[in-house]
Amino acid sequence: GARWGFVDVSLHEVFKPIYEEVHDFSEGFAAVKRNGLWGFIAANNGYPGDLEYDEVTDFCNEMSRVKIDEKYGFLRSNEICDDFSFSICIPIEFEDALPFRLNRDYTAVKSNGLWGIINKEGNWIIEPNFDKVSDTYPGYPMLVFKDGKSYQVLRNGELEIIK
Repeated sequence: GARWGFVDVSLHEVFKPIYEEVHDFSEGFAAVKRNGLWGFIAANNGYPGDLEYDEVTDFCNEMSRVKIDEKYGFLRSNEICDDFSFSICIPIEFEDALPFRLNRDYTAVKSNGLWGIINKEGNWIIEPNFDKVSDTYPGYPMLVFKDGKSYQVLRNGELEIIK
């Protein structure tokens, strides 16, 4: 099958075409897939990091959602170890998780069958108490649902019932 790599603006090869899939660079990193696993390469030093994740999202608002063995957690783009690996800033322990969005310092994660809201440090803003969550439109509030009622999550992380 086809393989992907990267060239610079002068069309000089920077990364050999060894990847099954690649994403565009976002916040200085590009997601790459090789041998069925995902990781990141850095634009500034050319070092291909470890490819160890089943899924990744592009970095947005300094955060990438990652998945290993059916569990989700988050990496932070500005927390790179000396060996160029990423430090997991929010443990890979959630049943599901939505990616962080631009200009929003919280996201929804699923724990013990219910959805809650965490901040970029992994602290609960709203404990898991919701059946469903929706975050399909960038720029619009995240919605959470419980007992037939809908709530929007405000910028400060508080809830407002939708009438």
